[in-house]
Amino acid sequence: AVPYAYFVSNSGGSSITKSTVEREPLEASAVITTDYYHDELGWIRSATKLEDGMKSFFQETGVQPFLYITDTVNGTHYPTADDMDTYANTLYDSYIEDEGHILVLFFEYEGNPGVYNTWYVCGNQAKTVMDQEACDILLDYIDSYYYSDLDEDEMFSTAFEKAGERIMTVTKSPLPMIIVAVCVVVV
Repeated sequence: AVPYAYFVSNSGGSSITKSTVEREPLEASAVITTDYYHDELGWIRSATKLEDGMKSFFQETGVQPFLYITDTVNGTHYPTADDMDTYANTLYDSYIEDEGHILVLFFEYEGNPGVYNTWYVCGNQAKTVMDQEACDILLDYIDSYYYSDLDEDEMFSTAFEKAGERIMTVTKSPLPMIIVAVCVVVV
């Protein structure tokens, strides 16, 4: 049961992936509840504020998130993709005892502000909810709120909360409403 990791670099985009799959929350028995985050940079001023959004994500998806914030991976501020992959998987094994979590590794070095990397590792059971599309949604929200005026704790909290809601709701196409509106205008 090896988790998998993916890499996303900041894009500054505001487009959020649509949720096209109906998902069922992970069963509670799949998760051994842990802490919600580890912050090596002192960014989180209000643990309660951060955890509110993360708990909302957990409640919606059944997958417990764990956020790890750092600026150093294996002693360097300029890790390679392999360094990040290995480190994210090591963190998952160190902090999490089950396959029902998603660990998000957020890396930003103050010597290069505004440039960050986000990796995630999903446990095998978490993958039943957190497929590629669901993970893209989460990373899109983190990217979107990173460029907002929110404090770091609010930014991550809001990103997790909004992602949980969107992941568990199929995004409806506006096309049927447009067709109805056009038909009404024509009549």
